[in-house]
Formats: sequence, structure tokens, C-alpha cells
Amino acid sequence: MRTVLGVAAGVALVFGLTACGDGGQAQLVPPSPATPSLEAEVAATTPAAATAAWVAAVLENRYDAACELMVDESTEPPQRVSPEMCTQAGSTLDGLREAWRKDVVTLPAQVTVADIAPQGQTALVPDTDVLVNGHSLRDLQLIGATGGESFQLNLALRQLGTAWFVSDVNMSFGG
Repeated sequence: MRTVLGVAAGVALVFGLTACGDGGQAQLVPPSPATPSLEAEVAATTPAAATAAWVAAVLENRYDAACELMVDESTEPPQRVSPEMCTQAGSTLDGLREAWRKDVVTLPAQVTVADIAPQGQTALVPDTDVLVNGHSLRDLQLIGATGGESFQLNLALRQLGTAWFVSDVNMSFGG
């Protein structure tokens, strides 16, 4: 359960960095609308493809590739995550990688995602719809955890142009 709580705190940090005030600290410069790499564009043509590519990149410790598939919802309009924000997100992505990288997972990760029906320009992917080497993210998160049976993670996605990006990691506890 400690891992689950640590991941929750870290995810709140990565997706909330630009959403809250600076508290007297230097704020991040808003990301410029960078052009995604060809790899990110190809990987992100559907919500399922974007999710699979993002999860695989996190599992394989390729955080630059994961960040290319992330969007900052706190900007108007939403924009791609900046390299600075990606650097600051490293420990959070480490936490997710630790939660998902279990003995049953071999690299390169074989990630499959159920077909996701978008709601306009957004989509929500539950942890039970993402399989890594045949195991759902939910099952992987609960390996070694205690008291986390009511833990749930959903990946929120947003479409920008024709590509899809991870915009948030929503976690809930309790029933």
C-alpha cells in the first residue's frame, strides 16, 4: 500500500505542477506547442495506441518518449508537456514504473489496450483495460500491496489535432 500511496502523491505532482500557484517558488515556463516526433504521432493515432505507447515507455524507462505522449491540461489551450516539466516528472514516472514493473513483466513490454470509445476529444482508460504481458495494470499495482483492493487508476487522454496524449492519471481509493 505504501507504493500505491507514493505513486498517488507523485502522480498528483507531475500532472499538477502547472495547475497550482508557485507558493513563492519559481514557476515553470509554459510549454511551447512543440511538434511531436514522428514516433509519437504514429503511436498516438488512437487513445488505445497512445496509452500502450505511453505505458511501454514508462516501463522501459524511456521518459522522454513518455513525455512526448503527454499534454498539460492546465494550459489554455492544452499543450504538450515541456522538457522542463518532463525532467521534474522523473521521480513520478519512476514511481509508476516501480508499481508496474514486477517479476511477471519482461522487457520490452508487450502492452495491449482494449478498444476505447472517445467522448469527443477526451477518453478515459481504466487500469483493467491495459495489459502488460497479459497482466492488467491494476493487477500489477496490487502485487505486493496490502489493503489496496479498492485502489483504481484511470488514464485520461486528450486529442490534439489528430494525435492522442495522456493528460492525467486519476487515482481513487476506497469504495
